[in-house]
Amino acid sequence: MLRTLHLIVISLGLSLGVVQFAATAVVPGAAAEEKNLETSYNGITLIGVPPGPADTYDVPVIGAGQALDNIRAALSLLFERSPYSAAALDTLKSNGNVVIVYDAAYPPQDVSSVGTDLAAFVPDLLAETPHPKRGRDFPVVVGRYIVKWTAEELAAALAHELLGHGMQYLHGRFETMNEIDSECQAYLYQEGVHQDLGLDKHSRVMTGFRQGLEWRWCIPFKQYMRQHTPDKMALWETLNPDVPQLLTIFEDYLQSTGTP
Repeated sequence: MLRTLHLIVISLGLSLGVVQFAATAVVPGAAAEEKNLETSYNGITLIGVPPGPADTYDVPVIGAGQALDNIRAALSLLFERSPYSAAALDTLKSNGNVVIVYDAAYPPQDVSSVGTDLAAFVPDLLAETPHPKRGRDFPVVVGRYIVKWTAEELAAALAHELLGHGMQYLHGRFETMNEIDSECQAYLYQEGVHQDLGLDKHSRVMTGFRQGLEWRWCIPFKQYMRQHTPDKMALWETLNPDVPQLLTIFEDYLQSTGTP
């Protein structure tokens, strides 16, 4: 499969080049492992790219083995406690190869950089890698920061990339949707997982997430709802919005924008 894969951002998680990259940093990385690890969980391929022997990072990094254990634990939560997520993941699996790659060198910037992505859906990541089910891939890259989050937080982030952007790609929308709408939909999927997994909605992190959902990414969608479905605005006025209903309305909103 992949050999000495390192990733560098080209544009907000929508396009990554497979290139050699040495992270600019001040904190030594974990001890180098000899080769990539590859395993699977419930039909999803997991690949761990070990830290390079000469690479250094801005934070301590974990090895590929531990990273894959963390990803596996997060996926188990999606399959066991989030029925909507499990169904969507099964849909992706039935239509291609779902792959999650851990790479300590991602992202190339440190976390203080504005707009830094901690994980990314990258549909062309494995385009040149032979695979018996070649035809469509649903690859996500997970970096050194996010892989150390709690299993619940990592699960929600994976849902953002796979349920949100992965389903957009499956339906032929990923490259045509504008960033605002793409992220709004992915944030809605992530919100649903927050609810399924019982994350504390009053925490600082969850408060910031909700503010980003409503007051950044979903502003055009909410404007559409005020104009076309004003009786449904109450869906937003609760601690746990009805995500399936909102996603249904979102489909009508996309049609109104000309998105197929």
